[in-house]
Amino acid sequence: MDTPIRKSVRWHYCKYSFGAYGKKLGIGAMLLRVLIAGIVYGITLGIALIVSVFMVVFRKDKRSLHDMMAGTYVTYSKPGEIEEKPAFVD
Repeated sequence: MDTPIRKSVRWHYCKYSFGAYGKKLGIGAMLLRVLIAGIVYGITLGIALIVSVFMVVFRKDKRSLHDMMAGTYVTYSKPGEIEEKPAFVD
């Protein structure tokens, strides 16, 4: 039975199975690459999450990282209500 974890390991093994000069890498090297990439991904995602939480808590306009990147703003109006604020907040 193929579980999602087995499919992921198989996919990563195929993707990362060739090393320098076209030689095949072993399962240890593949796991090391995948684990290090997962750890780095987790750390950077965690840092971004913490920064976003602090921005929402301490900023007056309650905008987070994803709001700033997308150019959106936080509103307290219910859908369908007209808000008197400008569409873009600097």
